Amino acid sequence: MAYSPRTGLPKRGQSYYKGQTPPTSFTESVSAEGTMVVFKDRSAASSVGADTQRSNGDVICKLVRNVSGVTLATKRLVSWATGYYGRRVDGYCDLDWDAAAAGVIDEHLAAGLVANDLGWIVVEGPCLVKTALSADEFAVIEMGEDIAALTGADSTATTSGRIQGLAITTSVTVAQSQVRGIIGRALSAKTTANTDTDCLVFLTLLKA
Repeated sequence: MAYSPRTGLPKRGQSYYKGQTPPTSFTESVSAEGTMVVFKDRSAASSVGADTQRSNGDVICKLVRNVSGVTLATKRLVSWATGYYGRRVDGYCDLDWDAAAAGVIDEHLAAGLVANDLGWIVVEGPCLVKTALSADEFAVIEMGEDIAALTGADSTATTSGRIQGLAITTSVTVAQSQVRGIIGRALSAKTTANTDTDCLVFLTLLKA
């Protein structure tokens, strides 16, 4: 797929209102909710325009509204708002092996996605996601293994919106609910020394 620009929509690293306070009425922007665009995979940089090509692949993103009431941090896994599947998110994934994961907040959006604004989440392709805060078995992720959401305190907690890995072997039986909760595959490895750090993954979430 090639990059598919859409007139009037933000670039990666920008939100719909570009730093302005979003209105509490969504009339003027509701039609943009759920728009899907294909971007080329590029690494985020500390300065505008300094990002570099990361792979020859594509990243499929969806423009969603944050109705959680708080700013959602970049590189965190989020959940759909009830009744607004594919259009709005209301916080981080906080359930173990959450099968309802929506996507990951755009890694290029350095300041996060403020409440009521619209921003990109990655639903398929390479992206960075935060690892667990605790130096335990959940922080260990092997390159190439399946990944899923990790349990957190609640939908806006610092422990939520993070990932865990599962190395499936012939000696491990995985429940159907766990298989449904797989959101992608790790493209980098992490150890217990890599808490609260960026893990490169390839997401394979639903795009409806």
